Amino acid sequence: MYEAALLDAQTVAVAEAQRLLYEILSQIDDADADLDAAREEAEAAKEADEDARKELKIAIQVVERTQREIESIRTQTDGARDALGTVVREAYQNNGLATIGVLLGAESPEDLSNRYVGMRTLLRASDTALGRLAADQADMRNSLSVLEGQREEQEQLAQEAAEARSDAEKAEARAKKARTNRQEKQEEYETALQLAEEAKLEDYKLYMEQIDEATAVGEYLGGLAEEDFGPGYGTGDFIRPGNGAVTSEYGSRLHPILGYVKMHTGIDFGRGDGNIYAADAGTVIEAKYNTAYGNMVIVDHGDFEGRRLTTLYAHQSGLSVSVGQKVEKGQVIGKIGSTGYSTGPHLHFEVRLNGQHTDPRPWLP
Repeated sequence: MYEAALLDAQTVAVAEAQRLLYEILSQIDDADADLDAAREEAEAAKEADEDARKELKIAIQVVERTQREIESIRTQTDGARDALGTVVREAYQNNGLATIGVLLGAESPEDLSNRYVGMRTLLRASDTALGRLAADQADMRNSLSVLEGQREEQEQLAQEAAEARSDAEKAEARAKKARTNRQEKQEEYETALQLAEEAKLEDYKLYMEQIDEATAVGEYLGGLAEEDFGPGYGTGDFIRPGNGAVTSEYGSRLHPILGYVKMHTGIDFGRGDGNIYAADAGTVIEAKYNTAYGNMVIVDHGDFEGRRLTTLYAHQSGLSVSVGQKVEKGQVIGKIGSTGYSTGPHLHFEVRLNGQHTDPRPWLP
């Protein structure tokens, strides 16, 4: 005997292993997506870091070039200032009266003309020196302003480069974590796959044990002579042996996970009020523990159309009746339990004719 697909203990174990397997496969897909995204992010951050470094390098070169230009302008300004100083000293060495002294000191008209030409040349040199000094000073102010802007840009680029490096490091860390997570999921998948295979093998092993137990019960009942049963006095008109909901019907079905056909030899009833009732009057011919059925009671109901009719009540919490005891229809003969191959409290009920299981449904109201 065994329960419907996904209800016996090992089938549930297989289903859980299979569920875990599918769940991990889904997680692997997510991990792959995270890893791809992290790799793309890390690559983009690395490129941004490289671009920021290049821009910063260019900015530094621009600042250095501007500083050299400023030094050149400063040298030119110093030269212009020196030239102007020379002119001023020569022109105004007598408190601003040098030009008049030059003219009054002429000894002849020719000397006066020469002195006048020299004075004009000196004044023009003074104007040129003043103009060059003013231009150099303007260039200096402009270059200093440009340098200030370039330094601000350099500082901004340096900050952006630092942020890009930080982003690249964080992205690489996320990518590393994603790679580790992917590897862990792969290992979990391989473990889950192995567990699922082991669970399938164990399920099949227990299933075959259940088949052996069910066959042994059938052979035992079929091998009993009529006199071994004693007189039966059932009516053949059954009541429900449990008032809980039917959780599994009689019949064969393809196991949705394992892929082989499993035969359910009875009907399962939920807990209900917890009592197990004799489906019909009869005599108890078995009351013992069975590996698959757990605590099991078999009641003989006598002859039915030339065949011996018996009912079987499995997975009881204990044994409330004994062999040879007469029971009446509707009499409580046990309590619903979960002994033997069972995943939870329920009654497994079988109807057998000459020891062979048959569908209990037509016998029930």
